[in-house]
Amino acid sequence: MFPIDGVVKVEVIKSSRGFPIVIKDNYLYNMKKKGVNKLTWKCHRNKSEMIKQGKQICYAGLYTNQDLSDLCATAEGKHNHPPEPKLCDYRRFMEKVKQAAETSTLPASELAMQLQAEITDEQKDLYPPYQSIACLIGRRRRQLEKTDGTNNGFQQIGSNDNFEKDLLELGSVSEAVQSNADNFTITNL
Repeated sequence: MFPIDGVVKVEVIKSSRGFPIVIKDNYLYNMKKKGVNKLTWKCHRNKSEMIKQGKQICYAGLYTNQDLSDLCATAEGKHNHPPEPKLCDYRRFMEKVKQAAETSTLPASELAMQLQAEITDEQKDLYPPYQSIACLIGRRRRQLEKTDGTNNGFQQIGSNDNFEKDLLELGSVSEAVQSNADNFTITNL
């Protein structure tokens, strides 16, 4: 058993699949076990993929209360690798993109531009480009639509009865297709 380092404050974000991730001192932890009164977290480098990549597994961990209400954790063990501030910043940014997609009613392209403007020059090589951010926003909004059956006030082009008109206004349809617009059949998948 590792010696206990003490009680520390942690930050909780969600993974791209919706699982909680704890960030403490620029280290990432994934939940490993749910107990009666506590959750067990292990360093994200505690996976079999690490061995396949020739990296050493890290056995550092945390224990938190079950509901994460006070966000205090008891740390256990020492990491065998340096902190990963760039990875933590990337995960925070991706969480911010997801939250913005859920709460903002701006079109995905405008929201992606706003988020892209917040990225510093040092981060540009690490963070996704504008197009990927816009796609992530659109994907998250489609996921929300599937779960609650509404569009949550997001502006959607082509989701109404005037689909052909919307496309024509955007200039997305060539002249050849414009002349045959009456032949289009729109179906919901």
